[in-house]
Amino acid sequence: MIDELWERGRLCFLEGAFYEAHEAWEEAWRSAPEAERELWKGWTQLAAGCHHLKKGNLRGAYTLLRRSYERLLLSPAHFRGIRMQALLADLKELLQYLDAFQRA
Repeated sequence: MIDELWERGRLCFLEGAFYEAHEAWEEAWRSAPEAERELWKGWTQLAAGCHHLKKGNLRGAYTLLRRSYERLLLSPAHFRGIRMQALLADLKELLQYLDAFQRA
């Protein structure tokens, strides 16, 4: 079940359907083993943050993406084919941009 939820969320995310990705990954988070829940929360927050960004809610996006970053920092080097260091570097850059934009 978690594999199917991951794939549904991944495909939605790649299509820019961030809310739908959030929904799939939230369902995975709720059914994941306790040891994996923080990681799934990080993915859920990533999708939700991107949804807010897409809608122009920069403050909400920043908050959720920062929480996502903090949770995903605890992930293994690779997660389901994703190179996490590259993702985290991109996410950190986006957070710095959003922070600077909000301060301007």
